[in-house]
Amino acid sequence: MTLTTYPLLPWEPHWTQRLDDPTAHSHRVFSQDRSEGVYVATRALLHFPLSIPRLTGFVPVSQDLNIPDYRAPFWIDPPGSAQDTPEKPVAWLSVLGRNDFWPLAALTNDAIVGNTITTESIGGHGAFLSLFNVFMPRQYGSQDADDPGKNTAAVGRTSEVLPAISIPRWLPMPVSVRGVLVMLLIGCGFHFLCCLYPSVSQKPSHRAYFVCVHSRRLPYLSLMVLGGVTISATATVLAWGFGAMSPDGLPLASPTLWLLSQPFFWTVACLALAINVSKQSYASPAAPKVDPAGRARALKWWSVQRWKQYVEAADIHERKRLALWGSLIAFVLSTLVFYFAFYFFTERVLTVSSRVPTYWRSMDFTDGVSPVMPLLAVLVGVYLWFWYSLQGLALLGRDRPRLPLSEFLAIEIVDPSGAKKKKKDVNLLAIFSDEGAAAPVEKLCGPFALKVLQRAVLIFAMQFLLVYLVAS
Repeated sequence: MTLTTYPLLPWEPHWTQRLDDPTAHSHRVFSQDRSEGVYVATRALLHFPLSIPRLTGFVPVSQDLNIPDYRAPFWIDPPGSAQDTPEKPVAWLSVLGRNDFWPLAALTNDAIVGNTITTESIGGHGAFLSLFNVFMPRQYGSQDADDPGKNTAAVGRTSEVLPAISIPRWLPMPVSVRGVLVMLLIGCGFHFLCCLYPSVSQKPSHRAYFVCVHSRRLPYLSLMVLGGVTISATATVLAWGFGAMSPDGLPLASPTLWLLSQPFFWTVACLALAINVSKQSYASPAAPKVDPAGRARALKWWSVQRWKQYVEAADIHERKRLALWGSLIAFVLSTLVFYFAFYFFTERVLTVSSRVPTYWRSMDFTDGVSPVMPLLAVLVGVYLWFWYSLQGLALLGRDRPRLPLSEFLAIEIVDPSGAKKKKKDVNLLAIFSDEGAAAPVEKLCGPFALKVLQRAVLIFAMQFLLVYLVAS
């Protein structure tokens, strides 16, 4: 990482040029930041404006002395603000990526504390308001996507409305993000088709994974909810990467289409879950009778065991309705919880100085410093775990090979005296029985085995504590 006033970023001239003078654009290449500093000092000595009586430590940013790469970038110090006074140059925090430096933040006193380019703070309701950005698409710093005619100056400068020329011409969506969105679209379509056509008798064989096993109905529904939430979470992470949660708009040329991608994937994942749950069979081989107050007790004193007893005792239509609405509610709540938690830990901590550089790095998956790529790798791993867990769950159906019950492995011991008395000992061959051997193994092989979850939580807590101590 580097901290310098001259980061030698290729795109810095586009960010620091005078946007109210589109013709004032040039590229000057320097071998190192000190060379550019000498160049700026030389220009200041040769062409110092007479309107400013003396230097106060820094070269003034003025219209008379237009020095490239010296003024603050447009997202911090847009045209129209008080720029004709001596001030300190911007300190650029950069990181070395793949064959180039990438900006982390452009640091000034005002931009560090401001979380939006307007004079109003987004506050705690920003996460809720960001959900409605899809209904108000606009470019970064403008009022809408079609007419970027207004812009508000940086925090601590002025709140006057600036001319339309102050909004830069944003680039289209990078090819890497387009490719990932296409792959997500293909994967989401494949997931939707698997949910739409579950079958245990027709090819391809993976369609059998999406058929609910009666004895594993609750784990199956939980896995289906997890699969849908993984798709919606992937769409949320990608949307954040190109600025869908930004309170100041998207840094894209055509933000409307890209904003629609997030609710589109949410809707497809929700429809796939609803269709698959409604296509399952909810007939129980043996439905015990319970008293009419069973549902009231199950709702009042909730427990997994009591709820399972009620579900098995209910009629087919009621079980289906309960599974459908329960799955949909779990999906919606999980999606919103992930969205708000992700907003709290990412978008909420960004400031004016770091928001646009973060989006700039996030939208290039080949730079090696994109914050989106590690999150996508984790979500891909979660979906693969969901897929192989469904595959393993499909092997535990009623048609699976079964070991004999312990009662059929009883050894009959006849009295040597010739009496008809017999003695059964069921413990001698218990290791070969279904209760003694198969049931414990199947319990541990389930996707949500209690012992496995306990150890996973313990290992995760230890890793989190270790990372926290090292980072501190």
